Parts: sequence; structure tokens; C-alpha cells
Amino acid sequence: MDYYQTLGVARTAEDFVIKAAYKALMKAYHPDKNKGFEEKVKQINVAYETLSNPSKRAEYDSELEVNTDESSFADSPFSDDLEERLQNDWAVIIDYYPEIEECRLSLKCYSNSLSTNFVLVILETKNVKNYSAIANSLKSDFLKSYFGNNQCINNLAEQLLKRRLRDPLLEINKAVRFFGNNIETSRIIERLKHKFPEISFNEFSDEFIEIDEVLKRIIVKIQNGNAKQDDLKLLSLRLGFKPALTVGFFKNSWRIEDLNKRHWSFSNDNDFQNFLIKQYKIKFP
Repeated sequence: MDYYQTLGVARTAEDFVIKAAYKALMKAYHPDKNKGFEEKVKQINVAYETLSNPSKRAEYDSELEVNTDESSFADSPFSDDLEERLQNDWAVIIDYYPEIEECRLSLKCYSNSLSTNFVLVILETKNVKNYSAIANSLKSDFLKSYFGNNQCINNLAEQLLKRRLRDPLLEINKAVRFFGNNIETSRIIERLKHKFPEISFNEFSDEFIEIDEVLKRIIVKIQNGNAKQDDLKLLSLRLGFKPALTVGFFKNSWRIEDLNKRHWSFSNDNDFQNFLIKQYKIKFP
């Protein structure tokens, strides 16, 4: 029994999301109100007892890391049910912010539990203005939890998730768990082509290999001292940063922000280059 699936949440769920899921499920299946769900309630309590305790959760996560199998990508049987129980509250949200529902549906393409996490976070925090940043953060954490920190591998996995190609995703997960972030995206794609000849990976190959090589070339330029400002712009965008609306990229001054609206300012190219190299090493160890 996967405790995360039992509560209908993703493995990256924060503590308050796990608590919110537990409360919603217990309200739905409490034996005082509903008969015949005693075994389900027992499973929910066992799962919550472990996941609500930081040390027990850490130990459980370690066991999951070792024993990951195809069930890792299985959608929780509780996710849709949990969302149904939250439907009335969610309806209030989308009455005022209908665009949020489109965002939820896009997350559901990746995983039911990811969609449920999004619903729970929005309902608990009421932070509707930043729904897009919340969705991106949840998606990023979800991808990293299964496919590591390599952005190119995450991009590949994201496309496969959208197409519901589970077997190639399991192969990527296996490779990342064995090699960590040291394996190149191009090698993974070649392995996928060999193992799954019935699936066309040509549409992925050029894009992700090109990204790998372009970023490597820019890093070499920086290290050799001949990187141009256009190189720095491209590298920062590839690493997930964008110009802040107030300033952007101008002359030798740089101001950027990430998906969570965190800002960085640099008064010269050298400081900005050092920052980009550091971020590159974090994303591509």
C-alpha cells in the first residue's frame, strides 16, 4: 500500500496538504456518517500516522526510493474521490477565477494526485492570485521527485507524461535513480529508442540534445571569457529565469526573476555570469 496514494496526494506534498487531504477524506468516510468504509478508514489512518510524522515520513520515503516500481506512476484511487468531495468549495473558487480550472486540468494530464495537491493548496491558502506560480512549483517538484534535477530530462519526462507513455517514464526513473544527475539526456533517448522501437522519439531527440549542447557551449564561452550578452540571456532563460518587468536586460545591468517571483539584480556581467554558472551546476550537476 502506497501511503501517498491512499491519501490521494503526490509524494512532494507539503505537510499542510497532507493534513488537509486527511481531514477531507475522514469527513467523507467517517464511520459515524458512512457505514461500510471501516477498512478504508483504517488505511487512511495508517497512512496519515506515518506521513504526518516527519521522522516516520523520511524513513518511509527512503524505503520508497529503494522499492520504486511501476506503481509509482499509478494514479491514486483516492485522488478523483477526494476532488469530488472538495467539489463544492472548488466551485466557489472557479466561479470567481474560472482560469484556475484550466490550470488544474493541465496538471491532471500529468497526475491525478498532482491535480489534487493543487486543489488542496489553493483551498487551504486562498492564494488565488498566484495560482500559476503555485502550479508551476508543484509540477516542478513532482518532476524532480521522479526524474532528478536535470532540466532537459524533466522536459522529456513532461512530454511523455502528457502522452501517458508510462513504460518509457519508468525507464527514465530507473536510469535517474541509478546514475543520479550524471546521465546525459541524449543517452536516455537512445536507450528509449532501442527499448521501445514502437514509439517514435524523433520529435524529442533534436530538441533536447540541442538544449544540452547549446547550454554547454555557453558555459564554455563564459569560462573562456568570450560570452556575449545574448549568450547570457539565452542561458538565463533556459535555466528558468526571465527579465523582471520593471527593468529586464539592459546594457551591463541585469535584473531577473524566477517562477516564484523572486528577484536578483546584478550590476555587471561578471557577477551575473557567476550566478548563472552556479545555477547551471545546480540544475545539471
